[in-house]
Amino acid sequence: MQQWKKWMTLAVATMALIACDESSSATEENTSSSQGSSSSGASSSSVTVTGWAGITDVASVSTGYYYTMILESDGDLWALGSVAGFWADDSSKMLLTPEKVMTGVASVSAGHLHTLIVKTDGSLWAAGYNYKGEIGVGTPSDSGVIPVTMGPVKVMDGVASASANEVVSLILKKDGSLWGMGNNGGGELGTGDTLDVSKPVKIMDEVAYADAGDANSAIIKTDGSLWVAGMFAWTVIAGNYENITDFVQVTTDVASVATSFSHIMFVKTDGTLWTAGTNIYGTLGVDSTHGKYVNDPIQVMSDVKSVDVSYSSSLIVKTDGSLWACGYNLMGNVGTGDSTIVRTPRKIMDSVESVSSNKTHSMILKKDGSVWGTGNNAYGNIGTGSRGEMLFASTQVFMP
Repeated sequence: MQQWKKWMTLAVATMALIACDESSSATEENTSSSQGSSSSGASSSSVTVTGWAGITDVASVSTGYYYTMILESDGDLWALGSVAGFWADDSSKMLLTPEKVMTGVASVSAGHLHTLIVKTDGSLWAAGYNYKGEIGVGTPSDSGVIPVTMGPVKVMDGVASASANEVVSLILKKDGSLWGMGNNGGGELGTGDTLDVSKPVKIMDEVAYADAGDANSAIIKTDGSLWVAGMFAWTVIAGNYENITDFVQVTTDVASVATSFSHIMFVKTDGTLWTAGTNIYGTLGVDSTHGKYVNDPIQVMSDVKSVDVSYSSSLIVKTDGSLWACGYNLMGNVGTGDSTIVRTPRKIMDSVESVSSNKTHSMILKKDGSVWGTGNNAYGNIGTGSRGEMLFASTQVFMP
């Protein structure tokens, strides 16, 4: 019980600190149905964008901390915002318009200040800061100066996908084996201990999907079972208030999962969306009758295609292409057109293909190939061609 109080106190204090730092004027929106509200309060807008020259067909977007990675269908990878580690002559750049940084890329995952790139030949590359070994090329410096790559570095071969978040990296190889590197202070790598890992270490086999969270990790095994590990993994395991240093099973029949600092959302094979964790800012998308903390996963909605979560907000794409969102919204991450906290899922827009959300901003790829953004554009990370503004409504920044 003491451990439970310790982590609860840490979660509440950390989230409260963020709220105080950003503003003290947040208001709340409460809705009555855990199936969501289609209130017309959400809004969207367009800006004239002239600086996305060279990009013609966006396949995916991945959001990091004040930066965005854009992957084209032809494998060209572009960077936007405050980006580190891709240049031999400059450790970081602030890009108000996208700049091409790699070619031959199959997938990309942006973390806090590091990026994982899987190329079409199956090789894994990493770029950015190496706080806790998350780059996977050796022990970080003890000098107090955090090492940063001067150009992407090759990590390993035979990789199917990779997931970056905060200072954690998870790697899924083509043979179904799971590997990890980076911070492990809460057991988030699932290695059985809390020792940081500076080079890729094998964790387990028969894995189909992996998602790295801020302080925890979630995986789906080839049999569809969901497993979790890490500092807040107890939020999905009722009665377990310790760090989970080995992956433990939560449920079965899971199609996809997204996890962050203190909450998790997963879509089951029947299209139902389930969640557990901290619900202080409406992050879980369930009404207040469930309290601030949910230990046992509960259903949020049905007919869900995919979900992505950030530190304290959640974005949900339904099978009909509609985008729904809930959670902390003081910087506009939820994209409702204002800064109100959204307690249960609220409809944002239609015809959405995929979404990516981080602490600072969210990016949306629509079915027509257009890209939209919402949130804090302090470093040009949303792609409007300018910087410094808060975008509270989902704003179009690219049209093919």
